Amino acid sequence: MFVTAFRRRRGANIDDAFPWTVPALRALKELRFDDPVTFLMGENGCGKSTLLEALAVATEAVAAGAEEVDVDATLAGPRRLAAAFEADERGRPLARVFFRAEDAFGFTKRIEREM
Repeated sequence: MFVTAFRRRRGANIDDAFPWTVPALRALKELRFDDPVTFLMGENGCGKSTLLEALAVATEAVAAGAEEVDVDATLAGPRRLAAAFEADERGRPLARVFFRAEDAFGFTKRIEREM
């Protein structure tokens, strides 16, 4: 396991804009990864995807979608969340790729552009 925890930074900037409007994300102080498999379950809109996207940003994962993580407009909220947190990492894998289901079309377009 490369990421063991995702912890809010002391003095992190929290305001009333997204993603802080999501109650679970606003209340989150620390998420520990003690086992090699983690399941995130919850209602639509409760912050699961935003949390995973923020983890990708915090660990500097390479996006396999249409845009890189640091410029993708759809990841503005997760970038704000990632800025307020730090990932406790135990080493780094050789490849860190972030691929959302909705990025499949964008990835195809990106490959076409780069060919």
